[in-house]
Amino acid sequence: MAHIIRKRGIVTKSFPWKAEFLAEVWACIERARVMYPEMSKVPNRELPIVFFDTGTTAGYHKVRKVNHKDVHNLEFNTQAILLNWHDMFDDTIPHEVAHLVCYLVHGRKVPCHGPKWKRIAINLGGTAKRTHDYELEKCRKRRKIASTHIYRGAKGVDLVLTQIRHNKLQRGKMKWYGTATAGRVYKDDYIGLKELQC
Repeated sequence: MAHIIRKRGIVTKSFPWKAEFLAEVWACIERARVMYPEMSKVPNRELPIVFFDTGTTAGYHKVRKVNHKDVHNLEFNTQAILLNWHDMFDDTIPHEVAHLVCYLVHGRKVPCHGPKWKRIAINLGGTAKRTHDYELEKCRKRRKIASTHIYRGAKGVDLVLTQIRHNKLQRGKMKWYGTATAGRVYKDDYIGLKELQC
């Protein structure tokens, strides 16, 4: 089963050219399977193609150990796809697939953009450029609404706790929380939820 490494900024909804882009990613992977038998170590069902919309990087090949096994992901920036379709299609796809192939063929200790990787990237139809030259907005998704939880302190002063501290207190991972102004608050001192616009 496919394991997705990225935790934030994942784009799950459709965007222009998504189907065509995915088709080219799978076509490039199939070209790699024909040229490099080591690709059989990663069946298609275990190789998620992930789209993200944060940061200035056009794409990634990510690998992590999960249950003593290497898990691979190919990730592509939707901003870059929309701004520079041809470069992403012609160069970034072979660039990232070449990282996957290079890892499978030569292992972890080979330089990321060294001669072995360059040879593979060119064989897959890319230019073996190390970086892109188009501008992407560096943005982070912000939560629209932040939840804060109100507790009545021992000194009668209300104390605002974040979602994380509230959860720890309610689940018993923290016995109490306090400040000099409000005093200590316990699980039963919870008054209610307040939502703030960010």
